[in-house]
Amino acid sequence: GNLDFLYSICRSSCPTNSSTMHRCPINVNVFDRDRDEVAYNDTADYASTVLLDRICQPRDPTLAADVERWMRQRTLVALIGQACRSWQLLAMSAAVSVGVSFGYLVLLHRWSGYLVWGSTFLFVFACFSGSAWLLLIC
Repeated sequence: GNLDFLYSICRSSCPTNSSTMHRCPINVNVFDRDRDEVAYNDTADYASTVLLDRICQPRDPTLAADVERWMRQRTLVALIGQACRSWQLLAMSAAVSVGVSFGYLVLLHRWSGYLVWGSTFLFVFACFSGSAWLLLIC
């Protein structure tokens, strides 16, 4: 059988033989996975071992070659598809980073004098304290 890397399934453990079946999604709309129009097909499992604690590595050399090829060839189309499926997370991350950046700019604008003079004072104090400590030891 062929492996479907675009719509993988999660399992509690990797299958050890091909005597069991699993329900897998088929004919899924690429642009809207949340729709109720998903069809399922009973598919035979394949004997596998755990790889990188994430992937069930097939024992069949042909399927194992497919997994290796998939891991080496992450095409731009696959990356764009992944970004489209997780756009909410990307938008929230961008919003949080913009908010933190503006907050930092406001902090620098309002407290820049205190930050400069405070860090200068701490630097001079550390130099004098270190010098005094060295003079007392020697």
